[in-house]
Amino acid sequence: MSLLNVLLNTTTEVEPLLKLIDQYGVGLVALVVLGFFSWFLIKFILKRMNDQEKKIDDLIEKLTNKDDTFTGEKLDSFAKNANKVQQIIYHLLNEFDADRVSVYEYHNGGKTISGIDFKKCSNTYEAVGKGVEEKYVEHQNIPISVNFLWSKLIIDKKPILISDISCLEQTDHTIYSTLKTQDIKSYYSRLINDYNGRPIGFIVIYFQKGSVVLDNEQLKVFNDVAINIAGLINKD
Repeated sequence: MSLLNVLLNTTTEVEPLLKLIDQYGVGLVALVVLGFFSWFLIKFILKRMNDQEKKIDDLIEKLTNKDDTFTGEKLDSFAKNANKVQQIIYHLLNEFDADRVSVYEYHNGGKTISGIDFKKCSNTYEAVGKGVEEKYVEHQNIPISVNFLWSKLIIDKKPILISDISCLEQTDHTIYSTLKTQDIKSYYSRLINDYNGRPIGFIVIYFQKGSVVLDNEQLKVFNDVAINIAGLINKD
């Protein structure tokens, strides 16, 4: 049964419609009827989409608010752990005579097209030497893809140990240029993993006054620091 017949059968007074058909033709009347039908259909689809979005928002709200309110004991524990992390990186800064030590944490989970496990990161802790400008305020909610070294670290899942960037000038110009523009002479970074071995962030040591070679004992200290920080910032 055609749409027109359905409309005729469900209308008590069909004379006006028949007159319209006689005056303007079936094609034009059918086009108008189709327009009204499309309008109602679009309204229906939009309502369904809005309802679905509300359900998704409600689900996200439930998943991201699992008794994680920072009140009382949790707030106190968070503050104490944050203070410990800050003390640890300042100790590392002084012990290695570095210019900057930064801790970044990953967020906005998921995988990018290139397979990177996390989309963005933020500089949550920073220690700087005398005369070195703080950068943590500028380094918030930054896509990992904007920094080649950040991407390399999460993809390779191996520490990046560069004692002298000049050695890379001919062999890896991308990394050399990245560090050269920041006036960095030596660069050391490694992942911070949670209890299940899943990366939750990374720590970086920068040397700007001159190139520095960290020996095996110092690299072990660096590794131990990453493990200690993982226990303090681990969210599970």
